[in-house]
Amino acid sequence: MSESEHMDDGGIAAVRPATPDDGPSILRMMEAFNVYEGIPWTRAGLEKSFATLLAHPEWGGIFFAEVGGIPAGYAVYAYSFDFEFAGRDAFLCELFVTERHRQKRIGQTLLATVEAHVRANDVRAVHLIVRGENATAQVLYRRNGFRFDPRLLMTKALE
Repeated sequence: MSESEHMDDGGIAAVRPATPDDGPSILRMMEAFNVYEGIPWTRAGLEKSFATLLAHPEWGGIFFAEVGGIPAGYAVYAYSFDFEFAGRDAFLCELFVTERHRQKRIGQTLLATVEAHVRANDVRAVHLIVRGENATAQVLYRRNGFRFDPRLLMTKALE
């Protein structure tokens, strides 16, 4: 039984928590995501991050979507804590749907699955980053209640 399912014209999109066996499929999609987003990456870094997150569910998790046994997408989330929201919050780190499976509500299904899961784990807010030019993703996120925050995200990598 999957965590979430959605019927579309391509069959049933089954969304479930990722397992180590899903690694090869998810890592291929992560490579495509990082190339699309222009994010520097290495295969070893992705493999290590995948294994580490699966080994520490208290840090977050990964959901995997398939249609008819074919990898269709994934979502990665991580937990944090914020006084502004009086408790736990989560960051949707990545949401990716393969080109073949886009426009079939799989992104919607992944997003709803992550939200239901983190809500059940006492999360009070979900954050994400979206590129300004990614209008399709912005529509998905707005339809699901996300709004732009007037504050700007700043990052400092700690090597």
